[in-house]
Amino acid sequence: MNQNNNIIGKKNPLFNHLLQCQKKYVFGLASILLFLIPLINFFKSDSLLIGPESYYFLSHSGLLESLASSFSYEVLIIIPIVLGLSTLFLFFALVEKVKLSKKFTFFFLLLLVMSPAFMYTYSSLTANSFFFLFAIATLLLMMQEKTVFRYFAIVPLILATFFDVFSSLMLCIFLIIYSIDQKKKISYFYLGVIIISSGIQYFLGQPFFLGPFHIEQMIPDLISDFGGLSGVSFFAIILSLIGITITWKRKKLYWAYLFLPLLFPLYFISTQTIFPLSILISFFAAVGFVKLFERTWNLAPIKRITFFLLILGILFSTLSYMDRVDQYTPSEDLIETLTWINHNTDYNTMVLSDAEFRDYIKTFAKREAFDSLYDDKNTELNKKLLENTNINEFIPILEQNELSVIYISKEMKEKYDNGFIILLQNERFKLIHSHGDYEVWAFSSKEA
Repeated sequence: MNQNNNIIGKKNPLFNHLLQCQKKYVFGLASILLFLIPLINFFKSDSLLIGPESYYFLSHSGLLESLASSFSYEVLIIIPIVLGLSTLFLFFALVEKVKLSKKFTFFFLLLLVMSPAFMYTYSSLTANSFFFLFAIATLLLMMQEKTVFRYFAIVPLILATFFDVFSSLMLCIFLIIYSIDQKKKISYFYLGVIIISSGIQYFLGQPFFLGPFHIEQMIPDLISDFGGLSGVSFFAIILSLIGITITWKRKKLYWAYLFLPLLFPLYFISTQTIFPLSILISFFAAVGFVKLFERTWNLAPIKRITFFLLILGILFSTLSYMDRVDQYTPSEDLIETLTWINHNTDYNTMVLSDAEFRDYIKTFAKREAFDSLYDDKNTELNKKLLENTNINEFIPILEQNELSVIYISKEMKEKYDNGFIILLQNERFKLIHSHGDYEVWAFSSKEA
């Protein structure tokens, strides 16, 4: 029986060493993964920042834009890495406060750090990379005994409401759960600040969900093994299902169930919720993993084989994600073509392209795109233009909306091969620049 329980038991000296030094190992693993991603991009692509959300913040933040122009936007990769490691540091402090077991903490953070959702979030400029730092800092300051520190909690609390209404809703739930779990009365003042701050920003145009910044796919965005932008391992999903069946029997973990009816339904509305959902999945997966291998199995060899298969499966998901991470960065051809638009077109030029290129156009071309994935103002019209095959409809719409430049990628050539692409043979259109698989076409508003 001792041999059976020895994998994650007290009599395993290697596992005990990992538990005692888990801060070093988790930080070390997180540091390796987060620094490897820009290193891989350095050798395989021409941009260090991954993900379209990074370029949304670059194009919407005056501070980030100033830093990018003063140095290089590539230098900004250090920001999400610092945010990721800082969040881990604060999380360990939070764990000590709430007294979670070392074994559970180790497997929870191991699964989370190795998840593509974590690697994506902290290898790019994302709202979640900032939000969770502010949220954990708020909880930690509220737990302090000195009143002055609890007052300081207002600062990260307000900052955490700056992104979208969904994040503010999560912060409210965090505070309520903390109050119930720790049996401490939470001041209505904190909840009032969240509601007022997020309410003001909502009326100023803050969305319920920030994004989306890529074309959403429910299954791939959840399970990274299917080629999604982030997500979690298929094996983590299986372990989380085991954990969910176990958790409801444990009163100490009942609070985790409060997030299930919030995060899972909202994920099917917007896959932008994948990172908080991946944290919840990693939590239940850690519960399932620990309980699965604390049990006595009739066949000890099968137990060991299952253990290593699960570890290898999760590791495979991590490595396969890192192998394709360069696909989520803008290529040199894309950057060169958009930079050409910046230097060779009028400042007020509106660019027609696929909605997913909106933030790349704003960042590198310094021009406005006609449509974006998160602003549906021109979505139907943009779709109508790109799918149009009638030149007598196509040209009047371009003229009415003062569209004079068309940006085309390789993917668009394939996607709209039977759409607007065939109309570019008209004499009113002229290829004015191309680089690699990217082209810039000019439209003359008047016939020559």
